[in-house]
Amino acid sequence: ISKEIGSLGLESGHQYLLGYTFTSLEKWSEAEELFDKSIENLIKIDAQVYNIYRWAGLARLYLAQGRLDMAVQKVDLILGDEETNRIKVRDFYALDPLEACCQVLSTSNDPRFPEVLETAYNYLQNRAKKISNVDWRISFLNNVTWNRKVREMWEAAQEEKNKTP
Repeated sequence: ISKEIGSLGLESGHQYLLGYTFTSLEKWSEAEELFDKSIENLIKIDAQVYNIYRWAGLARLYLAQGRLDMAVQKVDLILGDEETNRIKVRDFYALDPLEACCQVLSTSNDPRFPEVLETAYNYLQNRAKKISNVDWRISFLNNVTWNRKVREMWEAAQEEKNKTP
């Protein structure tokens, strides 16, 4: 429908979500094509700031396929992106792309992993502190997939640090 009404923004969003769906179904080539088309559509409407989410999707796709070199390339785009860096200055991090970066960097034993994980975890905790309702805060930390994964990775990293003499 979004294609028929001529909304590239909506079409890009649908392609992005379908990319994740096809990734979970292990339909790799279809997922990759959808993420790439989503990126192309964002470029056409000058909305590249949202590419970090598509790059995260591609990073996860490549990680699932065992294509670490390609996954790291997408992480490099996310961490080196001018828009991402401008977002960092405003104290806003998109935890979804940062969680994808952490997964890839951890798997590839990249030395940037501890710093990126610490950044993601600190941002998560700062956001959680702003939620005054305790039940909502717990839900935010435990029920949002990438929030939970960031917390779990950080806790595992802390356990590992404590084991090292």
